[in-house]
Amino acid sequence: MVRFGKIYFSYHHDGNGRSGHALKNLFTSVILAEIMAGRTVFNETWRTQNILPESGVRRILLDVDRAKCAEFEFRHHKKQWEGISYDEFRRFVAWVLERRKRFRNTLIELRGIFRIHLSQVYVWEIENKLKSGTHRSIVKTLRKMYWDSEAAPTTHWPPRTIAIHARRGDVANPEHKLYATRGPGSVWNCAFYQSCVDSLKLEFPDSEIIVYSENEWVGDLKQLSKVTLKLGGPEDLSSHIRAMLSADLFIPSDSGLSVWIAHLSEARIRVYQGNQICHFYSYSDKMPSNFESITL
Repeated sequence: MVRFGKIYFSYHHDGNGRSGHALKNLFTSVILAEIMAGRTVFNETWRTQNILPESGVRRILLDVDRAKCAEFEFRHHKKQWEGISYDEFRRFVAWVLERRKRFRNTLIELRGIFRIHLSQVYVWEIENKLKSGTHRSIVKTLRKMYWDSEAAPTTHWPPRTIAIHARRGDVANPEHKLYATRGPGSVWNCAFYQSCVDSLKLEFPDSEIIVYSENEWVGDLKQLSKVTLKLGGPEDLSSHIRAMLSADLFIPSDSGLSVWIAHLSEARIRVYQGNQICHFYSYSDKMPSNFESITL
């Protein structure tokens, strides 16, 4: 019988991409630790993300003495932004176990683009590839990191406040390569958002509807009616995230920020374009209980 020692995971963020990329790296290591009955070690490179407060992350995760661990680097050379497959995950598990059984304490530090998205964990659990409750436990850890010592806000239904996130900034520039697929040149145009607002107003006439977005390339959003438009730069990101998380109903867009707010929120999440959101719940029958998929 093989007796395994303790296993720790960390993820060295190489600094590419937005804040959401560092957060995805952070949480891939949390996901791996949860699935493999290990712990996650705080990595200094995670300071580049500004969605989760560092105090909350440090309170939940570990600082370990690396000198007391057999340390291995796992570098993934393929850029799989969509997340690794389940078969790749199983091969990684075998790679880890082969090293873990030889040492008392083992630390695995990941490098490159090696992602497991929370939506994948949810689907794998439904397909009985992971034990029941794995997704819920991981989301609970994520929420603890964000709220730190605070309590999450109480939500109301019917909703008093409805928050809509509209991604603009770089992808809203007509010359950007993603304009036609993830920007207003696709389904994420002003007409779509106005349809959302009109539908929500019919259903919830007394609710306040607020659209949050960047303050660049937003001329089309300024044409929206029956809403409050809140635009901001990097200095407004924290307050906008807090406001969206405090809303009673949240509508995400095709944005890493939107996806993480949806995961963090304990309110209801209404998904209008689920098949157009990258790295998200692709099927309406495979979503957490506080999510609903709506077709306009």
